[in-house]
Amino acid sequence: MQKELVQPQTPQPAAQQPEVVTFSLARMDEFSHEELQQVIVRYDGQLKKYKALMQEKDTKIQSLEAKVEQVVTEQQSIEEMMTLRSDEINSLKQHMQTFMNENESLKRLVAALEQSTLHVEDLETENQQLKLQLDDVKSLNASLS
Repeated sequence: MQKELVQPQTPQPAAQQPEVVTFSLARMDEFSHEELQQVIVRYDGQLKKYKALMQEKDTKIQSLEAKVEQVVTEQQSIEEMMTLRSDEINSLKQHMQTFMNENESLKRLVAALEQSTLHVEDLETENQQLKLQLDDVKSLNASLS
């Protein structure tokens, strides 16, 4: 039965290969107690480095996840603001259309009033002419009587 002790890998430069030490129960007596202790100490040191590195990566991941969540929240807020702005723009367009319609109605009303004013002026002129004709008829009747 063979047991392999592999030291945890930490980011290594490209030229350096991870060190692998193979032990077998049959060969264990070839190593001194101190050598085995050194291997255990090196393994424990590498394990601590690996755990610290993993903790650092976990912290970075949590930080990045928090930033992503913040960005998503901000994006949602911006999308809501854009929707509100779009609604406001549509509302303003409707108000402008209503204003334009009312303006056109008022223009037609003014044109109708101007037309009525001209008609009234024509009626007043015709009335003056009829009064003059009536005065002429009265004076003619007075001269005939």
